[in-house]
Amino acid sequence: MSLINELKYFGNSLSLLIVEDDEELNQELVEILSSFFDSIEFALDGQEGLEKYKTFKPDIVLTDITMPNMNGIKMSQEIKNIYRKQSILVLSAHSDTKFMIELIDIGINQFILKPLDGNNLMYKLLKVAENIFYKKEFDKFYKEEKKKRIETIQKENQISEKNTVENEVLENRTSKINEVVVEKESIDIDSLSEHTKKDSSDFMEDIQKDDLIWQTFKDDITELMQLSSDFGEDIDNITLSGLTGEIRDRIVQIIREYILIFSTLDQMSRMNDVLSQLAEFLEELDIDSLSEEQHKKLKILEFIHNDIGRFLQTIFVYQDTIDIYYLEDSLESSIVQMKNNVLGTQIEEEELELF
Repeated sequence: MSLINELKYFGNSLSLLIVEDDEELNQELVEILSSFFDSIEFALDGQEGLEKYKTFKPDIVLTDITMPNMNGIKMSQEIKNIYRKQSILVLSAHSDTKFMIELIDIGINQFILKPLDGNNLMYKLLKVAENIFYKKEFDKFYKEEKKKRIETIQKENQISEKNTVENEVLENRTSKINEVVVEKESIDIDSLSEHTKKDSSDFMEDIQKDDLIWQTFKDDITELMQLSSDFGEDIDNITLSGLTGEIRDRIVQIIREYILIFSTLDQMSRMNDVLSQLAEFLEELDIDSLSEEQHKKLKILEFIHNDIGRFLQTIFVYQDTIDIYYLEDSLESSIVQMKNNVLGTQIEEEELELF
């Protein structure tokens, strides 16, 4: 799917607010981006932009920095005070780079440099739109799951009200839970690592068969989605300033949190092994000693982030008929490629120094 088609796909249900004091550029952005988003509003300064935000409540804000009445930094700060997770992209001239640290502190890490490059603008918008789209899908999915759960509980309550032997019902339920626990403890450990389900929808059914585990795990899926979003923000920071030790440590922490959540599912044992390889590799990297060429090789982290996101979306949102082992293989292949490329470059440089 092309960049244009992807942005249309992910943006056609979202709203956008454009805040830019250059009237000609503002109008041009509105005309172009109207083809991709469901609805667009615009403002010509930060004060007007803030008022429009309060009434329009857009999914995405695209703003300039230097504007009359209220600049983009102040406006972004006010918006973040209203909604901390608001997605904001900042248009920045090269002379505005001194403001970037302040913007990052506010919680903004999507920057688009002027003069605008059409492809870069659409790519940045696509990444933000995609994250919002999948977050909404996750929220919708789990609201439906919660509704089903409430309906099930209500039905169970109706049945229990008709049953005059409440203590007997409670004892039966307790006995069943104990049986499940005993049965789980008696399972052969070696058999747990053997996946019998390939298809992602079947994979989910397999997880949901164990009600105790599923009830524990399903509340973590929103957290997995947030981790994926945080990972994406760090990838954007790498694009902006390169891989620093601080960003590396954040990414490792995110990966460790993935592993911790997945550890409750025996079906995720291989994914955890793959993620552990990635975390260990990044932890052992001496960032300061990497050459410019090695830093370039680390850009494959973006593809790794995409592989993890695709894995989560395929299994927990869409339950597509895709072999989950293919997705695991794709992720592992990307990690191996990155390790070989970075370490291979390092070896080549060491050999050259010998001469």
